[in-house]
Amino acid sequence: MLLFLGAGASKAVGIGDLQDLSEKVNKELSSNGYGHVLTEIIDVLYRANKKRHFFNEGEIDIEVTLSVLNARANHINAMKESGPYSIYLEELGRLASPFDKELPTKEDVSKIKKIVSRIITRSCIQYDATKATKYYEELFNLKNDVTSYRNATQNIKGPAVFDNIVTTNYDLVVDNYYAHIDKDLDRGFDKGDSSDEKMLNLRRIQTQITDDDIQYLQLHGSIDWWLRKRDNKIVKRENPKSLRGEQYPEQIMVYPIYEKHISQDPFFSLYSYFRRLLYSRDIYIVIGYSFRDPSINNAFGDVLRDKTESRMIIVNPNKASIEKRVKENFPIEKVDIIEKAFGDNNLPSNLKDCLMNFEHDGL
Repeated sequence: MLLFLGAGASKAVGIGDLQDLSEKVNKELSSNGYGHVLTEIIDVLYRANKKRHFFNEGEIDIEVTLSVLNARANHINAMKESGPYSIYLEELGRLASPFDKELPTKEDVSKIKKIVSRIITRSCIQYDATKATKYYEELFNLKNDVTSYRNATQNIKGPAVFDNIVTTNYDLVVDNYYAHIDKDLDRGFDKGDSSDEKMLNLRRIQTQITDDDIQYLQLHGSIDWWLRKRDNKIVKRENPKSLRGEQYPEQIMVYPIYEKHISQDPFFSLYSYFRRLLYSRDIYIVIGYSFRDPSINNAFGDVLRDKTESRMIIVNPNKASIEKRVKENFPIEKVDIIEKAFGDNNLPSNLKDCLMNFEHDGL
């Protein structure tokens, strides 16, 4: 069984979700002179959405506006990545004229991304550890209530019924929970040189044959992943300051932009491993994820269609919007949606009921 955590899981313990992040970023970007650009983008998108209904309520957020900013600063590249149809549309509708305006430069977008990175880091550091401990203990203790998993899982090395945990979150909530219960959590980092730093072992992730080695995949990176300048290795550390003269110029995170470049490492290797994990598991419990990332949706959709015994349980309080995306991407008969937020008192029993139903069906 695989656990997939989205922003809603972190929001439950006091870390803001994408909407909260959007409010903070918009406020700081406005104070840095980018308010008029944000207002223009949001106004245009709201007008367009009244006709096309592309976004659900509240979804024109920092992920959307930053995507537009990134494309406007790299207009030609964005069109090339979108393919011939975007070029055709621009010519057909004579859409080139809006881009004659004074645009944000690549340097502007780089500055904006650094602001976003700072806000993400600040938002992720402080959270309610007491709630986190309570919620994850309840979640992981499902193994005591589901007979087949209690009997089949005699592994005393970890507390969880879940074989693997995958997340799009940047925070350290799960890491800290495991440290709290004095258990190791393999994130794919190994000690690889004479320094004390642990490095993300992409070779191990790329060539791993067994599926029980790497327990925790952060598909979009983390606030404690940094690029080490001297050898371009990704290392785990609290901040970029070093007493040894090392330089760490970049925090390794996928920014909240629609065009997530999973064709580049480390994200390609992490995503490929995620796909392999899906095919080695039968049940996927997805908590607090919005299903807005096409690459992740495709991964889930492929395995749900291809693997007969696969099932998905979605935990999300926004059932209407989630159900719409599920119907577009997945075989609906293989999906159960629990309309609850992570941390709801009734969630453990609801999850247990779903799992017991799977057990009765012979899964």
